[in-house]
Formats: sequence, C-alpha cells, structure tokens
Amino acid sequence: MGDRLNVNPTRIQLKTLSHRLQVARRGHKMLKDKNDELIRNFTSLAKNCKRQRKKVEKEFLELIREYMLNRAYLSDRDIERLFLGFRGCGFKLKTKNILNILTPHIECQIDNESNSDCFVDRNIQLDKIALKLRNFMPVLCKQAELEKSVFMLSREIERNKRRVNALEFLMIPRLEETIKYIKFKLEEQDRSSRIRLIKFKDSVR
Repeated sequence: MGDRLNVNPTRIQLKTLSHRLQVARRGHKMLKDKNDELIRNFTSLAKNCKRQRKKVEKEFLELIREYMLNRAYLSDRDIERLFLGFRGCGFKLKTKNILNILTPHIECQIDNESNSDCFVDRNIQLDKIALKLRNFMPVLCKQAELEKSVFMLSREIERNKRRVNALEFLMIPRLEETIKYIKFKLEEQDRSSRIRLIKFKDSVR
C-alpha cells in the first residue's frame, strides 16, 4: 500500500498515470544516457587534469629551483622588477558548454611589449627566471581551468545520478504499482457490473 500513489481507481486516472509512466521511462533513459556521456567527459578531463598537474608541478619546481639558486645574486630591486614585469599579464574568462554545463575557459594574455622594458639592464639569470615565470602562467591557468571543470562535472554527475535513482527506484515503481492497482479495481468493478446485470436479467425473466 505504501508503494503506490493515493489516487481514485478511475479510467481517467489510469490514462493520466499511464502517460506519466511513459514520460518517466523516457526521462529515465535520457538521464542515463546523459550520465554515461558525463562520465565519459569526466574521465577524459580527469586524465588531462592529471597530466597537466604533473606538468605544473615539474615547471613550478624548476622555477623555484632556478630562483633559489640565484636568489643570493639578486637584489630586492631585481625581485621587485621581476614581478613588476607582469603588469601586462591579464586573464580572460570565457565558458565552454559540456552537455549544457558551462565550464570555465581561462585565457592568459601577456603583453610582451609592456614587459620589454623590465628586461633592460638586468642580469641574464634574472631574465631566465622571468621567462620561466612568464611561460608558467598559461600552464597554471590551464590547470585551474581543468580542475574547476572536473569539479563541476563531478557535481553534475552526482545530481544526475540522484535523478536517475529517484526515477528508477521510486517514481517508476510507484506508478507501475498504482496502475496495476487501478486495473485490478476496474476489472473488479466490471465483474461486479456484469454479475449485477446477469442477476437483473434473471429477475426479469
């Protein structure tokens, strides 16, 4: 009793619930297909993210190593000019559509002309560090983009899975049970009507 809907067993309700069941089954199939596609995209992004993370870690360690090796030869003024050299560094945030999920797309824009003056009268090692740092920024942006996209897809997979489970284990079984109950009641009413009709005919005779 608790697994079916509380409705009156009428033919109108039977027709309405039969339509709802068809819609629920179609929706369930569409959501399952979407979930499979989401998982496929998630797996691909996660692999890319893992590869990109290794690249980020490798380049970051090289950058830190280069900086630490030459830190003793750099003055505070040199360090200041090193980071001032990125005043021409900007970020443009766009979006990519993955199965109606707007994931981020980050473009790192570095204006080389605005940075050129920062390489004047500077030692070669500082130029080398600055170049590594400049090349590292787009790599870091790509990693941030992938990390966020993976997170957003994982959340959508969880939400979509809950919808699939709600339809598969709750809504569809309840509709099926209710339709079965209504059909049984209608058949019972038909039998009672026929019996009453037969008795009426017999009494008339």
